[in-house]
Amino acid sequence: MCRIALYTSLGSSRGLREFIESFIEASVNDFVLDSYRRGRRAHNHGWGYAYIYRVFNDLGVMHFRTSLPITSASRRAISIPRRFNWLSMIIHSRLTSAEPIDLLSSHPFHTAIPGRLSIWLVHNGAVDKGALAREMSMDNLTDMYADSYFLTQWIARNLEKPGIEHLEKVVRGLIELGITRTSLNFIALILDEKEKNVFSIALNYVCGKGLEMYDYYKLHRIHIDERALAVASATVALYMNSFYGYEIEPLENGEALFIIPQKGRVEVISRKLV
Repeated sequence: MCRIALYTSLGSSRGLREFIESFIEASVNDFVLDSYRRGRRAHNHGWGYAYIYRVFNDLGVMHFRTSLPITSASRRAISIPRRFNWLSMIIHSRLTSAEPIDLLSSHPFHTAIPGRLSIWLVHNGAVDKGALAREMSMDNLTDMYADSYFLTQWIARNLEKPGIEHLEKVVRGLIELGITRTSLNFIALILDEKEKNVFSIALNYVCGKGLEMYDYYKLHRIHIDERALAVASATVALYMNSFYGYEIEPLENGEALFIIPQKGRVEVISRKLV
């Protein structure tokens, strides 16, 4: 059980401070979770973030994760460049009931296929990591890593080429495997290492026992302005709306948003995958 979010902006940090404040507040004081699990509010089993940004013709990457709890002071650990043409950021806070609380289980997860792609991924929910590990002949590692690690590896290995059509095909195949136990909600940053292009995906897919807590799992799109947007777990979006007045819109179950920062605009493509 986690809180996940994405922020993308062109040229400025409009809404970023409010986004970070809302994310931390939702992680420390999750009233939506408390409505289902009385007395459980904090996602304090580790946190982290990653972002890619462009300045003129150069790309930069930041990746931070820790098993320490997220607190109101954690914003000091988030370092953002002063100038950028565009920036895409993902962030995660963790609450686990089964997996170890250690660095290897903290998000974002990262993997690279040399010459093809790099991917940074955050996930909220539970999937059958044993099934994913067997498909990749990684059975000997299931005691070391969380399910989201294997999810990251599976997507990267099966993505023939970075691009929306290819990724859509991979995600549909992942859903059809039937390995989702509660939620397959994930957000990923993907870098085409050959072309130096970057895009993001946010998937909202909840099934099985996860449907009993759908209002907790579901993702929302947050409308900042024409040059900035966010996608986030329910509590984060609700804080953005109630504290700062940003308009929010829930994603449909089975909907994926593909976000592409381009010159002058952020392109958003919605696809219904289920």
